Amino acid sequence: MKKMVLFIVCLLAAAGLFAVDINEALDTAAKQFSSSLKAGTTVAIVGIASDTEAMSEYLLDEMTIRIVQNRKLTVADRANLEAIKKEMNFQLSGEVSDATMKEIGAMVGADVVLHGNLKKIGGDFMLTLQALDVTKATVLDMFRADIELDDRSMKLMKISVDEGGKVISIGDRYSTKEKGIIGAKNLLFGWGSYSAGHILDGIFLTTLQLAGWSGVVVDTINSTRWSYGLNLDCTLAIALPCWGVSALYGFIRPIFYKPSDLVAYGSYNEGFSFQFVPFEDNLGIKLSYKKTF
Repeated sequence: MKKMVLFIVCLLAAAGLFAVDINEALDTAAKQFSSSLKAGTTVAIVGIASDTEAMSEYLLDEMTIRIVQNRKLTVADRANLEAIKKEMNFQLSGEVSDATMKEIGAMVGADVVLHGNLKKIGGDFMLTLQALDVTKATVLDMFRADIELDDRSMKLMKISVDEGGKVISIGDRYSTKEKGIIGAKNLLFGWGSYSAGHILDGIFLTTLQLAGWSGVVVDTINSTRWSYGLNLDCTLAIALPCWGVSALYGFIRPIFYKPSDLVAYGSYNEGFSFQFVPFEDNLGIKLSYKKTF
């Protein structure tokens, strides 16, 4: 008996090590909620937050279909739910408080609100769903699973990967931290803009910073060659303004960057060509030769 118990525990532990397909996870979640919640309960499937609205819409639609197909719970009218969410300026791709979920559920006459999120934790994705009692604001049931994204899910999540399969970016936008990192890199001759795929911004920043350093070089030459003493004329007139504009532009411009901007640039005509292509966390240069026979 003890061996049997140990075997079952090992199986359960091993099961937690493997990620499942998103559709398989939604199937399991729908069956779990349909069994754990009282038959006939009116459920409002409000939203499943993710990095993109497209993925959140997909998860919401698929979960709704599966709950309906189980025929044990009553799903709140989708049209009425969408109208209320629009009125409240509800964003599917963002995190929403339990209080807001409860308010939306009450407005559509639901007993329970289903909501959750799909998040990247470390190198893995995790789907978390919970059933919230509208009246008592208590969690009635939860579901969690590690997710392995298929090609369609990766497209919906707008996940960009390099040639080695490493994730470059996820979603419609950079986080505040990522924007700050790009801005900091821009202090090094526009490196951040180059790595984000904005070549023209990178060239502009490089030019400004080189112009600034040229002012310092001129002052250095004048101070040493002509024995003028410490000379800061060009540093004050050229270097500081150029560096100031470069710093401001370098931190402000990335606010408007999107991961989808990180595309390949270059020539695809016959003969030798070059491309700026995503490589790990930066942008690499790819040289190639194309000949049509």
